[in-house]
Amino acid sequence: MDLNVFEKLESKIDQLLEKNCALEEKCRELLQEKSALTDEKALIAAEVERILGKLAYLDRETP
Repeated sequence: MDLNVFEKLESKIDQLLEKNCALEEKCRELLQEKSALTDEKALIAAEVERILGKLAYLDRETP
């Protein structure tokens, strides 16, 4: 195999490895963001449940 072809292949492999690393980092960032949003969703759901509970109580108390 020609040395030039080998160098081109090696360069292409290096580029793909760099791109893969960048994509892995982006995936980690997105997973962290998803986790934060899931936590926020749970907090909001708990607050909605609390408010609905208060409304249900008020409905029972109102003649």
